Amino acid sequence: IRKIKANMTLGTGISFHYGVHVGAGGFTLSNNAGVNGNIYSNSNVSGSNGAFVTGSVVAVGTINRIVVGNGTTGDAYAPTVTNSTVRGNLYCQSGSGNNKSCNTSKPDPATQDFPISEEQITEWQDEAALGGMFIGNKSFSGITGTLGPLKIQGNLTLSNNAILTLSGTLWVTGNVSLSNN
Repeated sequence: IRKIKANMTLGTGISFHYGVHVGAGGFTLSNNAGVNGNIYSNSNVSGSNGAFVTGSVVAVGTINRIVVGNGTTGDAYAPTVTNSTVRGNLYCQSGSGNNKSCNTSKPDPATQDFPISEEQITEWQDEAALGGMFIGNKSFSGITGTLGPLKIQGNLTLSNNAILTLSGTLWVTGNVSLSNN
């Protein structure tokens, strides 16, 4: 006979529904790049050549050329959705080139504040900076790498089947680009 007991308590931290939450710059995926999870964008979500999101996508702007969802789940919700395949529900006011027609029953999505406080962001930036600073653009192409903690004063690019494992907080001051698987 084996008896097991576990006491669970809520800890402190941050909880949010979206794997990616972006501001006015929008989010772009190309060449079979994807997100395993959900996206919320206060602008556009764009893709090309096999770009995918396994969860749902909500955009205040447009959703274009994305495969949204997996199986029969994964909703797309934006004022305009074009040239996309949506596995779940498609909520939009206008669209063309999609695998299904727009369901116009929902109003356009509203801009959402980030679910993380400015104080938390500053704390993470400080953690990343303690690991050092790389000045310039950092690229991983066709390799597996590990980064963190680190501040990148420039852009971060992952392409050609690159895999990046984060071993600490990473702060990128420029753009993060994902392409080619």
